[in-house]
Amino acid sequence: MNWLRDMRGRFQALFQKEQLDRAMSDEMRSHLEMQIRENIEAGMAPEEARRTALREFGWAESLQEKCREQRGVLGIEELARDVRFGLRMLLKNPGFTLVTVLTLALGIGANTAIFSLTDTFL
Repeated sequence: MNWLRDMRGRFQALFQKEQLDRAMSDEMRSHLEMQIRENIEAGMAPEEARRTALREFGWAESLQEKCREQRGVLGIEELARDVRFGLRMLLKNPGFTLVTVLTLALGIGANTAIFSLTDTFL
């Protein structure tokens, strides 16, 4: 049943990305605020406590990116982003798109015909 929980988590990471990112940001913000409170209680000035907490906590964007990588769907997200970019570029250049589609169609058709003939003879 462990694999089932993993798959559920991956589907959630794929389809509820904004919700998970918002929860992660909220959690990081609460940890930072707790550290600031602890620094103020230790006797630091509020601005110094904030600076120290930020320095100790580290770069938030870097930490969030590491957490996103742990979800295990970064490759799928990158593939989807690349496909969207490719489609935008194809729609931007209709002449190139037409030549590309015709070349692929001709190549696939020729390959199928040659394979059919070879299969028949052998």
